[in-house]
Amino acid sequence: MPFEAQAEYRAAPHRDPLKILEEQNHERVQDLVPLRMSRMIENPFSYFRGAAGPMAADLDHGPFSGGRVFVCGDAYINNFGVYAAPDGMLVFDVNDFDESTIGPWEWDLKRCVTSVFLAGTERGDDQEEIEHCALECARAYRDSLKIQLDREVQARFFDPTRAGGTPEEEPHSKRASARRRVIVALANTVDAARDRTSVRAADRMTYLTHDGHRRVRNEPPVLVPLEHKDHLFTDPAFTQYQTEMPANIALLMSEYRLTDFARRVVGVGSVGTRCYVGVFTGPDGEPLVLQLKQAMLSTLVQFGKQPIPNNPILVPERAEKTPGYRPVTCQRAIQEVTDPYLGAVEVGGLGFYVRQFRDENEGIDVVSSSLKEFRDYVRSCGAQLGRAHARSKDGAFARGYIGSSDRFPKAVVRWAKAYAAQTNTDFEMLKKACAAGQFPVEATG
Repeated sequence: MPFEAQAEYRAAPHRDPLKILEEQNHERVQDLVPLRMSRMIENPFSYFRGAAGPMAADLDHGPFSGGRVFVCGDAYINNFGVYAAPDGMLVFDVNDFDESTIGPWEWDLKRCVTSVFLAGTERGDDQEEIEHCALECARAYRDSLKIQLDREVQARFFDPTRAGGTPEEEPHSKRASARRRVIVALANTVDAARDRTSVRAADRMTYLTHDGHRRVRNEPPVLVPLEHKDHLFTDPAFTQYQTEMPANIALLMSEYRLTDFARRVVGVGSVGTRCYVGVFTGPDGEPLVLQLKQAMLSTLVQFGKQPIPNNPILVPERAEKTPGYRPVTCQRAIQEVTDPYLGAVEVGGLGFYVRQFRDENEGIDVVSSSLKEFRDYVRSCGAQLGRAHARSKDGAFARGYIGSSDRFPKAVVRWAKAYAAQTNTDFEMLKKACAAGQFPVEATG
């Protein structure tokens, strides 16, 4: 596949992004669809966050080099961030796996670089600076692939990218330099992340009754306690969750009891999917908040027409039968350090994956950050995406295909610039459709 082909974005004949959004809306909680649409029409960058489906369909129409890896599936720059490892160390990594699967490596990179263009425009940066940041992101991906694949295989899997502290390698190594860039980019984020713990989340979203029971606050539509929760995360589902966890986590969870349960609205693209938080209380009254998020079909599978290939790690048959299995497996395959509470359950015929809510997770505000912070951050995102892809066997294919020159990074930037323009057009189309009543929009004022 020549690089020139990778650089040219050509819209598919009869493409209809609104039809895809409409199809996704049908699968969601209907009273939350207006909120989803309202968030998507705020600006083109917000639209892009919720438009992974239309982009997957567009990517399917374009070129593909042939290499497949474990992909995030929605690798825009807001889906990277800081979170806490079980030992309290803060790490930086991909942190969203709703659309994850095994798929074309360049699709992740193109979505990541496109998001740099849209975020830069929303920030008000000039075009030259935006293109420079986008190129730095693509270059960081290329360099990271090489750095990672030159290391011993165990080092790729067991050496997390720290978001604080000092790199522990030799002073002048490329790996150490890459880590320093991450540390610099996230310097102002680490303190904020330390404040986003499960305990503090519980303090903010719950209150104690007169008899000492912890209950969830009613803050519609974002947070709504559920009156009838007998079927949610109680005996059958909770037992299933514990059974599939490592023995130490299952034993730990046996010390907790469910105190309350609520529906919670998250993100932009996820709005309307069924998402819940369960508040658990330990023997000494300590809270633990777990999130149950509905596992939908990956947009890369549904609209990008990328079936999961036969492989022993992400088994296609199991992914089809147990929806929560796919994002859980992909997260464990991609992340250097994974949430110990991560698991999958089935409730009421629907598949969910479970994770800790607020494990000191945080990202930078890409719009309000300084230009230097933004530049360092997008470079770090590109590098971390390269590290994630290097864990898959076809990561070596990607490295060989890209080579060491700037030709491929520049080709990706050209494509991403064109697709950002397409996104702006699609955003305006959605705004007009919402104004005409084609899509419901949450009333304001």
